[in-house]
Amino acid sequence: EENCAVCHSRPSSAFVSYPLSISMRALAQWLNSIRADIWLRYFHFIVCFIGLAYLPFSKFFHMISIPLNLMIRNGKSRPEEDDPNKAVKRSIGMDACTHCGLCSLHCSVMPVYLVTENPNVLPSEKLLSVKKIASGKQPDQSGWAAVSDGSFACTDCFRCTQVCPSGIHLHDLWQASKKELKAKDHGKPDQWIRERSASQWGSLFEKYSISDIAGPEDHLLRNMAPETFSACVQCTVCANVCPVVSVPGNLSSPEITPQQVMNLLRLDMKDLALGSRMVWDCMTCYMCQEHCPQGIRVADILYELRNIGADRLGKVRLLESAALEKDAGLDCTSEGNME
Repeated sequence: EENCAVCHSRPSSAFVSYPLSISMRALAQWLNSIRADIWLRYFHFIVCFIGLAYLPFSKFFHMISIPLNLMIRNGKSRPEEDDPNKAVKRSIGMDACTHCGLCSLHCSVMPVYLVTENPNVLPSEKLLSVKKIASGKQPDQSGWAAVSDGSFACTDCFRCTQVCPSGIHLHDLWQASKKELKAKDHGKPDQWIRERSASQWGSLFEKYSISDIAGPEDHLLRNMAPETFSACVQCTVCANVCPVVSVPGNLSSPEITPQQVMNLLRLDMKDLALGSRMVWDCMTCYMCQEHCPQGIRVADILYELRNIGADRLGKVRLLESAALEKDAGLDCTSEGNME
C-alpha cells in the first residue's frame, strides 16, 4: 500500500465511493466476517445469467438477430424459392425488426394510411401484426379485417426491403402473409364478395337493419357529386374502348358497359349501380376515362363505387361474424348448463 499510494489520488477525490465507504465503516467488519465479497460475486453471476435468459425477450436481442439476419441474407436481394429453411429465416427476420419506421417513411402506399388511418398499411406496424399472428395470437374479426386491408393495399414496390437497415426481406414476409390470409378466408374484398351472390348479400342486408350499418367514409364520396357524371351523353365511346366489354360473352350484357353505370348514377340509382358487373369486373385501365369526350372521370367513379360496395359489404360481414360468434358462445353456455 505504501508503494502504491504515491501514484494514486487521495480517496477523498472519489466523491461517491468515499462518502459511501465512510457511511459503511461501522458495517465493514461485519461484512468482512460474512465474506460479503463472495456473496456479491455470486449475486453478480446470477444477475448476468438472468440478463442472458431475458435477452431474447428484450430489445437487446437485436444485437444478435440483426447480424444473424444480415449473415443469412448474404447480400441477396430476394430469397430462394426452394429454400427449406425459409420459415426459420422469416422468423429471424421478424425478430430483427427494431421498429425504426424507415420502411413506413418510404412506403408507396403511405397516402392510403393518411386517408384510412389503418396502421396496418404501414410496413413497420403491419410487421407487428404479422408477428403476433405467427406467434399464435388470433385477432378478432375487426382485427383480421384491418390486417387484411393493410396487407392487400401493398403494391409490392419493394421499397421497404431496399431501405430496411436490418436487412429484412419484408417483401417475402408480405407475400407469405397474403397467402396465409387467403387461406384463412381473409383475402382481397373481391375474393370474399364473390363467394355470395347478389341475392345472398341482399338477404344479409335485410337481416341487419340499415341503421346498424354506418354510411361510407367521406373519402369514398369524392367523385359521387352529380356534376361529376351528369355531363355523360351516352355516346358509348367508353364501351367501345373498354377491354372488359370486348371479352367474348360480355357484349350481350347491358350491365357490362360503363355508360350504363353512368346512366344509373344520373338517375340516382346508386345501389343498382353498385351491383353492376361492370363495377366489379373493371380493370381500372383508365381507357374509358382517357377517351371520354366529356372529360368524365369514369374509371375513378367505378373504382369509387367498388370501394363503397366493399366498405358496405365488409360492415355487413363483420355484423354477421359477430352474430355467429355470439351464437356460438350461447351454444357453448347452454351445453355447459345442461352438463
